[in-house]
Amino acid sequence: MCNQMMHKVQLIKKYVPMFTAFSESTTKDLFTIQSEYMLKQLNNVMLRCRALSQIESSNSPMENQLKYFEGVSNELSEITGQEIRLLKYYKNKLIDLLDRNMTKAPLISVSYRLTEDKKISVVSVQNHKEHIHPSHNKELNQYSEGA
Repeated sequence: MCNQMMHKVQLIKKYVPMFTAFSESTTKDLFTIQSEYMLKQLNNVMLRCRALSQIESSNSPMENQLKYFEGVSNELSEITGQEIRLLKYYKNKLIDLLDRNMTKAPLISVSYRLTEDKKISVVSVQNHKEHIHPSHNKELNQYSEGA
């Protein structure tokens, strides 16, 4: 009985590394974009401080500030565009990943309980056969009939 329940849980569990890798690559790419942006901002602040220290006329500071804020606005628009394109790419990749793999995964519910020694134990695993892909249903029935 325990082997049957654990087999069903293992069928679901095999997809976890796939989604973990997907999430990790998405996060890494977003951090890369943000890191590049922050590095550009730091460099811009340093250049701005140097430019402000070398001002000779009274109209220059205002013009420099306007140019600086226009540059910041353009960079923010560029970064936002990159992030939106990246998120759309990963959204489509996730949809493909789900379409290819999750039709084979059984839809089950697992009940747990906390034992007296504060360990979690599986109480029951139930199939929801009406939602299971037909090709996968045979494999689950094989384990259910053995009980």
